[in-house]
Amino acid sequence: MSSASNEAQLAAIVMSSEDAIVSYGLDGTIMTWNPGARKLYGYSADEAIGQSLTLLETAGKRGEMYEIIMRIAAGESARTFETRRRRKDGKEVHVALTVSPIRDREGVLVGISGISRDVSARVAAETAKTRAEQQLRAVTDAVIDAIIASDSSGRITAWNRGAEKMFGYSVDEVMGMEMGFLMPDHLRERHRVAMAKVAGGAPSTLVGKVVRLEGMRKDGAVFPMDLSLGMWRGPDGLFFAGVIRERDRDQS
Repeated sequence: MSSASNEAQLAAIVMSSEDAIVSYGLDGTIMTWNPGARKLYGYSADEAIGQSLTLLETAGKRGEMYEIIMRIAAGESARTFETRRRRKDGKEVHVALTVSPIRDREGVLVGISGISRDVSARVAAETAKTRAEQQLRAVTDAVIDAIIASDSSGRITAWNRGAEKMFGYSVDEVMGMEMGFLMPDHLRERHRVAMAKVAGGAPSTLVGKVVRLEGMRKDGAVFPMDLSLGMWRGPDGLFFAGVIRERDRDQS
């Protein structure tokens, strides 16, 4: 295939891409602007070409692209990162941006290409998830009872402040540990067997009920407790959540 044919094919790919593909001169001037860029940022090619790259800068990202151009001019290769850009209507959009050097046939750096993809929906979903997790953590930490979650193998995945106070372990000490160490020796094997059966598909007879058990603190002290057990199946498998309340010994 001839050089002209290669260039024509490349141009067709750029023009048909859903991603925003923009090229810049080494002084930061916008040189090319594909339909994907118009769709993402709202400017036509006539409006954007010849403008400074500051056209798309947000208040919190001033000078970011100039810094990247300088790094690539100094020899840095392509890099991909996430950032924010400003649309024509003034709204900010989160993008995954890949920036690469453009070289002529002699290998001389003549510009920079930027390929942007809108990731606003994913960022919004992650932000909402983080906020929900923070709110849930605040609620569980406000509860006096111990709240503990584990995966199907019995390894701890969540541990609230009530659990810290009740058992004496910090969250860093217990995450990933097998639940059995919170019980006296005579209950550990029974717990492992029950967990294995449920993980294998057997119905649990404890879910939704209050079970009287004994727990063991970090200092080795054994105490009576009531356990309310819940179970759910998520995308990563089976999980259990237990709400534990310490019981007065005269109620045992």
